[in-house]
Amino acid sequence: MNDTQSPSTTEAPHSGEHVSTIVRGQAVWTGIYALAALYFGWYAIAPSEMVSIQVIRFTLQYGGAGMLLAALVLLSGSATALVVDAVFSMLAGVGLAIGGVLLLSFNAAYGVVGIIFGYLFFSSGRRSMRDYRHCQEQLDPGFERQASPSEPSEDDETEAARQSPPE
Repeated sequence: MNDTQSPSTTEAPHSGEHVSTIVRGQAVWTGIYALAALYFGWYAIAPSEMVSIQVIRFTLQYGGAGMLLAALVLLSGSATALVVDAVFSMLAGVGLAIGGVLLLSFNAAYGVVGIIFGYLFFSSGRRSMRDYRHCQEQLDPGFERQASPSEPSEDDETEAARQSPPE
């Protein structure tokens, strides 16, 4: 490397620094979702005796807090932080969907909104898990093979060939 090249231009396109940048970028969106959930959970939705409203408020309050925690962990740049984001996003999605279904059972048409947002949050969690796997593959090319033991590896096939009797 000569003096005119910066370290970022000489790194592999999928180096640890590249992965860290991707992970930190996710923190912004997770933080926005978290702040919106916290606002609606604590201030915008009035307390109610309806179980469905209680489920939605609880999900927004504590799911929002979990997502805020996930946003802070994502700022570390570690690919593992995507798993934290995925867990809280998926839990919030399930809670919102359950609240939406309960609202629909009371003939409240806006229960559809809970289901839609539940789907969006759950999908975001799935996307974070997919991004985690992608980041791990970039950092460790053998990750995918290790993650799926049901597929026979070349070593397994070689071992099976050695153990089979000659014909």
